[in-house]
Amino acid sequence: MTDRSRQQRAGRRVLVVDDDERARTVVCWQLEADGFTVAQAWARSASEAASRVTSEFLPAVSHELRTPLQAITGSTEPLGTLDLNPERRRDALRHIAGAASHILALADDVLDIAKIEARALPLQITDVELTGLVGKVLDLLAPLAAQRGVTLDRSALDGAVRADRRRLRQILINLVTNGIRYHHGAGWVRVEATPAPGTEERIVRVADNGRGIPSALLGRLFMPIDRLGRDDPRPGEPEPARGTGLGLVLARGLTEALQGCLEVQSVAEVGTTVAVALPDVSTVTAAAREDPV
Repeated sequence: MTDRSRQQRAGRRVLVVDDDERARTVVCWQLEADGFTVAQAWARSASEAASRVTSEFLPAVSHELRTPLQAITGSTEPLGTLDLNPERRRDALRHIAGAASHILALADDVLDIAKIEARALPLQITDVELTGLVGKVLDLLAPLAAQRGVTLDRSALDGAVRADRRRLRQILINLVTNGIRYHHGAGWVRVEATPAPGTEERIVRVADNGRGIPSALLGRLFMPIDRLGRDDPRPGEPEPARGTGLGLVLARGLTEALQGCLEVQSVAEVGTTVAVALPDVSTVTAAAREDPV
């Protein structure tokens, strides 16, 4: 058998993981030579990377579940063994409800991330008008903002994008909540949307003048359940409200599922801006008129 005949080629789909450790499917050519194939090498590399991601992610999730479960246990035992007065009973029930909500939110986020990675996230793409949607998100989060002394602002929200309304709402809730949660108080979180010059996209920006993120930590920004130490309270500032640690990871995954792009710019002690670029309805409509189906 000649070398050429031994190196028979056959198209084959192989799961690989890029530097961001996000799975994607690519087509590689299988090259048979001396009983070892390029496809096997790719598959082994993918398996090792996936195993590494799993070994890092699962312990983090397990640790994240431990705190609320301990809170539930610690609040449940007195209810069953002690004769508590009404105020202490209400406090115990409030702690249980809060811990249960945290576990439910974490489970929902993990399931959504799994669906995104499996490309199995159901989407209903429509024209989404931004003024009404952003208004409802800010109204929903107004109590949390007031509690932490943060002003919510909206500006330049004319226009619409092509997106799944529910998933875009989820993205905005995660981003605005982060802006409120990690703020030092007495500041602002602003949402605006403007066309991206020279493109067919509209950019929705969520900006704040909060703590910001040191440049040395930006490389860890999309690591699951890595809060970059921002859960640690500072003297004279309100204690950060604890989240699932998956909000930004999920927001980026959802944005990419909507054929968009999410970028973060942050300066320590100055603030953070998250830009979500999505297809602009006006350009999509114009293209449809030029090339009707």
